[in-house]
Order: sequence, then C-alpha cells, then structure tokens
Amino acid sequence: MGMIDWLFRKNQKTNNEPRIIDAPDNSPKIDITCPHCAHHFEKMPSRKRKCPACREWIWPKRPPGSTHKRLVSVEQAEVWEAEWEKVSERRAIEKAPESYAKNAGYWGGETAERAFRKNFPSAHAKVKERHGDTKRAVDIAAREAMGHPESSAYQQKLLALDDAWAASKTDGDYMKHLIKHHREQLREIKIDNSIGIHHVRIVALGSGGRFCPACKAMDGEIFKITDERKHMHLPVDGCTCTGLEDHQTGFCLCYYECVFDDEV
Repeated sequence: MGMIDWLFRKNQKTNNEPRIIDAPDNSPKIDITCPHCAHHFEKMPSRKRKCPACREWIWPKRPPGSTHKRLVSVEQAEVWEAEWEKVSERRAIEKAPESYAKNAGYWGGETAERAFRKNFPSAHAKVKERHGDTKRAVDIAAREAMGHPESSAYQQKLLALDDAWAASKTDGDYMKHLIKHHREQLREIKIDNSIGIHHVRIVALGSGGRFCPACKAMDGEIFKITDERKHMHLPVDGCTCTGLEDHQTGFCLCYYECVFDDEV
C-alpha cells in the first residue's frame, strides 16, 4: 500500500467517526429567555443585567457539567457558583500533590522529589483527620512533607493569608488574619538571627501588585526585629488597599524582607 492510499484510508476513517458539536451560546437550540418573564433575547447577554421587560436581574451562567451558558436568576447563579467551587476544590485536591512533587524536584532535585513522594501520603492521612478532605489539608500536608510542620512560622504565615482571603470572600473580619500573617513573618525571620539578621525592611505590595500611597510611603523603611515584634508597622496604618471588594480597605499585603547587619 502506497503512502497516498494510506493517507486516503486514514482520512476516510477519521471522517466517518461521529463528532460531537456543542451548540454555541447564541444557537437556536439554546433557549435565551428571561427566567422571570420569558422575555426572549436575540443573543446571550455577556454579563449580569436587568431584563428590559420585567426589570429583574438575570445572569448568564454555565452550570457544572455543561459547556454553554444559561440565563438564570441571581439566586440560581449563586447555587451554581457554589457547585463550581466544589468542582474546583476537587480538581485542586487531585492535581496539587503532583504539582508540589514537581516543585520539590525543581528546587531540590530528584532526591527531594523522591523524599516528597515518600512522605506525602502519610502526612496527608494525618492532616486529613484534622482538616478533612480539603485543598487546605493537601497544602498543609505537602509543606509538612517538605519539612515544615503545621506549627512552624512558615506554615502559619501562609495559612493566615489563606484565612484572610477566605474572610474577604465572605465579607468577614480579614484584619485579624492579616495581623497574624505579618506576625508569623517576623517569627520566621527571627529564627535567622544567628546568621546576622537583626533588621527587616518593609516592601510595599497590594492586591494585583498595586499599593496605596500609605504603603508606598513605608516602602524601604528599616526596623530592628526586636522593636518590630513589640510594635508592628504592618498592616500599614491608613492603608487603603482593598480585598476582593472595594469597601474592604486595609487589606495590606506589604511584607518584611531580611536585612543583613552590614547593610544597615
């Protein structure tokens, strides 16, 4: 059989295979009507808006398990968002261990990756007893497998930041978690005193890499660790950086940077 005959048969076989074509958002197969009054739209709205007929809020949302959007009420959209969060959580739980293993190998070589793969299952089993089958449990177990116990400053620093973002998402008290995050940063740096680190420098940072004038004014300021632990300058007083919502001011993500004694 020649090359031309082989390609012809291959293409014929491929063309005979059934194809699944999903309907686009504006296809006639999809009912683009208001869930409140059945008003028909010519095309799928691109964002949340009010129906021009009944003035009720509608939201174009894609339900879990589907590849195209539906027009739903705000209440139904919130239900689907909660379901999507569960889907995302499960995907993260499944993918995170392999990602951590590759990260350990990138920084520590094959030996570190093998050690992680050996230590992670037992660490995860213990952490799951305290935190359940969650992404948080995977993160804690992964860091323990890399030599950072849950009680360590490194772990507590990251967990406090996670809690701050979670509180911002529910419009809760994120400030107490940010304060703990900065305090654990200092505790982590304090451990390095023996190698000639007794000062810290403030580095300005905000959500999305942007920071407010108050944070900018503190950028580069140097303080003794002993003094800073007594009276922290982070979160910055008067900070107007925001969390997930514009009214959540004071979400200061500035951080401490080690300063060697010969730099002061």
